[in-house]
Amino acid sequence: PVAQVMLAEPYRDGAPELMVWISAAYGIRAIALVLENCAYAIAQPRRIAVAKGVPVIVGVCVALLLVPRSGAIGAALANCAAQLVYVAACAVVLRLPSKPALQPT
Repeated sequence: PVAQVMLAEPYRDGAPELMVWISAAYGIRAIALVLENCAYAIAQPRRIAVAKGVPVIVGVCVALLLVPRSGAIGAALANCAAQLVYVAACAVVLRLPSKPALQPT
């Protein structure tokens, strides 16, 4: 129903499946943002910057594999995979020992 209202006819074929994967990626990204903000709160911006590189590499590699075969669905799946990897990377950052940002005086 949404696809019929929002999209022109040539784009409606794979729209429902595509919307599911795009929505899933945004849901996963919301979880990642919470973890990312926690890492910033404990003064770990450098580790988060490194953690952001890992899903970029994964996303590009998965996209290179899936997009030629699956088109837009492959791109949406690659985005989902990258977001999942980012959640895992943020979780690892939060589990690593850290020193306090401010030293008590």
